[in-house]
Amino acid sequence: MINRDTLVISNPGTGKTTMISNEVINLIKEGVKPEKILCITFTNNAVSELQKNIDKLLIANKIKNVTAYDVNIYTFHALAFQELFQSKAEKNIVSYNIARYLIYKKLRDLEAFNYGRDYVIEDIVPKLENAIRYIKSFGIMPVDIAKNRDMIMESLRRKYNSGIVRNIGLEEEEYLFDYFYQAFNYYEENKENPDFNDLLFQFQKLEDKKTYEYVFVDELQDVNDIESRIAMSTGNVKFLVGDRKQSIFGFQGGALSVFNSLIGNSGIEKKDLKINYRSTETILAYSKQYYLKFENDVPELENFRGTKKNGNKVKIVEVDSPEESVMEVINSIPESSGNIGIIARTNSQIDTISSLLDRYNIDYSSDSNVHTINQAKKDITAFLKGILYDRPDDIINAMVTPFS
Repeated sequence: MINRDTLVISNPGTGKTTMISNEVINLIKEGVKPEKILCITFTNNAVSELQKNIDKLLIANKIKNVTAYDVNIYTFHALAFQELFQSKAEKNIVSYNIARYLIYKKLRDLEAFNYGRDYVIEDIVPKLENAIRYIKSFGIMPVDIAKNRDMIMESLRRKYNSGIVRNIGLEEEEYLFDYFYQAFNYYEENKENPDFNDLLFQFQKLEDKKTYEYVFVDELQDVNDIESRIAMSTGNVKFLVGDRKQSIFGFQGGALSVFNSLIGNSGIEKKDLKINYRSTETILAYSKQYYLKFENDVPELENFRGTKKNGNKVKIVEVDSPEESVMEVINSIPESSGNIGIIARTNSQIDTISSLLDRYNIDYSSDSNVHTINQAKKDITAFLKGILYDRPDDIINAMVTPFS
């Protein structure tokens, strides 16, 4: 039974979710009430996977009158939402669309940019909205920017003079900073409900929030500063699991510094997971060798091994256009080889690859519906322009949409 704070330093494919599920079951078997256990992870899919695993183990262990839904399993934001709004009739969160509208409205009022409206709405505004979400994940608000303006501007000039900023003039950079601050401030003053970052702020400040006997945190390497404080203050005993080699949420403030500080904490028990159940030894050996080119001190990779035999040799193809190269690789594989999987880093890459597959009449299915969404947006926009405007080109474009 877990009796002290524990940090599990894991490797890819070593069964983090299975291990957390087993620890939860062991606690229940030891007599801990399921409602006293909290599991926090990052995505709704991860929540569902954890619930399924725990349910299977409850059945396998013949534990009656308990289901996975009796255990508190949430994302960070869902946990905050549940605690803050469970007794309130109004449960509205500011959507990204509302946030972007308020930012655009302020930029328009300031006459900030000389670009076309479409470019401002589709390119600049989303980037500013993402930037606001990012800095709010560190607890930074407009009042903090105003208070530290001189220091920020000095840092900006220093970076510009050192060559870090190259494609924009210093005066333009200073104007952009001012526009960003004003848009951020306007958004905070005019939104009528909290946004997702506000949920975490408000939850962290709650003095009477619920405390659990045991708190499990999955994907610890991706928590930001606020999320780490929530995790550490919400339970009596913490069981933290993560892999610093898989940190992917830096865009929303995820900080490896939290993970590394816990590694150096002598008051926390350390464990590691070193047996991979997913990949062949060939892939593991290649991945380990490649990773160690950039990192020297990674003790969890010592004796990292797999349960599967050697597979085919990894082949690396270096090209200027990864999306175009997908077609070359596909065409080089015999049809009798079975299904082909394509993994891309961004939705825009999936969009491009989907277009290429469409062009070559290759059947495929995708976990991302971004291509369909983008095409639908174009068709809807073209159709509405044909109805609302008298320009011949708009009318012709509207006639070739599915809605005509």
